[in-house]
Amino acid sequence: MRPSPSLHALLLALLLGCAGCQADDSEKHIGRQLTKLHEQMNGEDTNAIWAAADEGFRQGISKEDFTRLFLRNHRRLGDAGSGLVRDTEIDTTFHGTYITQWLTSDFANDPDVHEHVVWFGKDGVYKLYRYDVSSKLLQ
Repeated sequence: MRPSPSLHALLLALLLGCAGCQADDSEKHIGRQLTKLHEQMNGEDTNAIWAAADEGFRQGISKEDFTRLFLRNHRRLGDAGSGLVRDTEIDTTFHGTYITQWLTSDFANDPDVHEHVVWFGKDGVYKLYRYDVSSKLLQ
């Protein structure tokens, strides 16, 4: 017996609905992670940022260089305020999921800071994979 087309449509709708739920859950989780990252930045808690970052992030820069660069940028930009996510891209691979965000954030000394944040996740746990910041104060 061959399944009816309506059964195929129902299964497809369920699959797409589940994928949408997973993407929504991932974006909510990332929103909480971004808030936590900004709080750690404001407290200059470089050890917590470093410890929570993905191995790929830590392989790209030494802890000493990260700390020096981070503290220099924080002194120039001031504390991070609210951020507006301008775009989000989700890429899933066999190794895990990369969520890339482009934000415009309000820092104390520059209300128009552009952040580019990449998170890498497996099994619903996302860690900082890449962080780039652009501001006229950092030139």
